[in-house]
Amino acid sequence: TTERPGRTPSESTIAPSYVKILEQAPGRVFVAIFSTNINRIQMIIDAAVHHGRKIALDGRSMMSTLEMAVRHGFVKVPKGTFVPINSANSLPDDKVVVICTGGQGEPSSALMRMSTGDHRNIKMKPQDTVVLSSTPIPETGNDALIGSMVDDLLRKNVHVFQHTTRELDGCGPLHVSGHASREEFREMID
Repeated sequence: TTERPGRTPSESTIAPSYVKILEQAPGRVFVAIFSTNINRIQMIIDAAVHHGRKIALDGRSMMSTLEMAVRHGFVKVPKGTFVPINSANSLPDDKVVVICTGGQGEPSSALMRMSTGDHRNIKMKPQDTVVLSSTPIPETGNDALIGSMVDDLLRKNVHVFQHTTRELDGCGPLHVSGHASREEFREMID
């Protein structure tokens, strides 16, 4: 937005953060992300493949969007990388990544149901890692929903990485805005 000075960082600055988190995570990794952020989903797929992890998807919008993206060649996935969410529990924990909806604390999202224990296939457990690859959208007032979800996860001894607390967590960026900053607007107007 025009209130933000400087330039918006490139989406590519996030990729090393996923690689590092997957390298250090002792158990399953859950990444909550907007289902339409195809480029970022590709980064997560690449990091999971690099670390020999299988990927399960959860959330209706996530599955339908990714199906279309793979079919049209926007996302490249090595054969055998995806597993159904209901079979993720049969794999070793350190070989699983779940890409899901819920980074904004949406009440019926996959991650919210996992955090409250209402998910049909997944029960969160200690050693799990959750990555919120987004920041709260101020206009929606969802800060409280996200906070409640994170509290539920922390009570289950799940490690949570958030972009807003990345310095405390010792990880790199987990989100960049999809919007231009002041210098980019100035450049466009010039």
